[in-house]
Amino acid sequence: MAPTSILLVFAAAAGAASPGQVRAAPPDPAVLSFENAHIGMSLQAWRKAPFPGQPNSHVTAACAGGARVQPGLTRAGATSGASTMVCDYVSRYGAIALTEDVPWTQGLLVKSPRYVFTDGRLSRIDLHIGIDALDSLMVWLKARYGAPSRLVHDNMKTRVGPLPRLTARWNTEGGAVELVDPSPDLANMTLSFIAAPAGGRAAIAG
Repeated sequence: MAPTSILLVFAAAAGAASPGQVRAAPPDPAVLSFENAHIGMSLQAWRKAPFPGQPNSHVTAACAGGARVQPGLTRAGATSGASTMVCDYVSRYGAIALTEDVPWTQGLLVKSPRYVFTDGRLSRIDLHIGIDALDSLMVWLKARYGAPSRLVHDNMKTRVGPLPRLTARWNTEGGAVELVDPSPDLANMTLSFIAAPAGGRAAIAG
């Protein structure tokens, strides 16, 4: 499985282009989506949707139980006692399984997008993007969601000592968007689009 990196959570855009084609951002920023997937869709509907990357007959959807959700990254929707399923796309060549990347807007490459389902509904989409794309990604996020609702600069602990970290958050009617740069693997950012809990906006555990 690809290392944790930029996380991004979105809900479905109206209309989907053919697989492999980079699609424009959906017109309504309140809708959280990434390509063919949108927050709130069912696991069954997601499995039926085409793979958003380059056409590949070896690609298949793979899901596993909540043990694959990295500690500290569980967000609103994946509540205590809820049934959690984590899915991604892999290419299978015999006994070998390789995670798949997806070309996206602004020329960005999303590394092995990850989809979290809570009680059968998509509650989060995690996108992993190289740290060298921070400027392009921030331009897209600010154009779509405006100035961040919260911007935090702190340090993260690593094996080589503390390193600067940026966390930007946008609150929306449909939930929240959060960007963490860098992610724990240090080579990527994590962009997360997160479903709002019932009765309110998304809240991220510290």
